[in-house]
Amino acid sequence: MTPPPDLSRRQVLAGAAGAAGALALGGTADAAPAPA
Repeated sequence: MTPPPDLSRRQVLAGAAGAAGALALGGTADAAPAPA
């Protein structure tokens, strides 16, 4: 069984955004909360 296209696309977009944020913050975006 495969997830709905919209769900998989959201997961891909979320993964890309997370990766970009991690790179922008030195790779700690997904491991630690963003500083306020």
